[in-house]
Amino acid sequence: MNFFGHAWVAGWFSAGEAFILGAMLPDLANMLRAPPPASRHVEVSAGIRLHHDTDRVFHDTEVFRSLEGAGRRELSHAGVPKGARRALAHVGVELLIDAELAARAPAWTGYALALRYGSTAACGERLDWASAETRPRFSALCERLAAAAGAHTQTARIAQRLVAALAGRPRLELAPEHAPLVEPWLAACRSDVSARLPELLAELSHQLAAPEPVSSRLTPTPGAGSPDPTPRSPAR
Repeated sequence: MNFFGHAWVAGWFSAGEAFILGAMLPDLANMLRAPPPASRHVEVSAGIRLHHDTDRVFHDTEVFRSLEGAGRRELSHAGVPKGARRALAHVGVELLIDAELAARAPAWTGYALALRYGSTAACGERLDWASAETRPRFSALCERLAAAAGAHTQTARIAQRLVAALAGRPRLELAPEHAPLVEPWLAACRSDVSARLPELLAELSHQLAAPEPVSSRLTPTPGAGSPDPTPRSPAR
């Protein structure tokens, strides 16, 4: 899952901004191309643990493996090289899941509030990055993502993010003739992701033992974004 999906899943367990931020933190650090920080915040640390539990379960779900496999085959038929198509199929499906989740719950504030918390000095003081210069970059990233909440639902924007994410990475960077193939593939794949999203979330919430009631475990906690000092840990 990508960072919005991780925030969504965290919302099943707690409405706390710090907990939801922690669930996104490893992906946000990856966006900065920096190792994740050590956390001295109990809720942030709990969110980070949920992130890893979620990834372990998510990547093994039947729905994700099916969508990823279909993406690899379609990109292969389009002529995209092996390394790039593996990365595109994996991350592209994750970003489409994010987009579908965001489109279905535009009023959910937990994601943006968690990011705004991540941009504060109170949060920054309790995260120990390997490099001191990463702290202000992380704060700026959180501010930028919070301000752009909702923009990642657009297929064209997702294609731009994917091309940029692979740029400069050996064996993954797209050649000029392959970059224009990304958006049409995403558009074709998105309907399959949308159709199978409830099945995916049901499988994921069952494996993580998400607490009830969560509207059939498909939506975050109502009012997510309010402080919650005792997030429930998922089953291990």
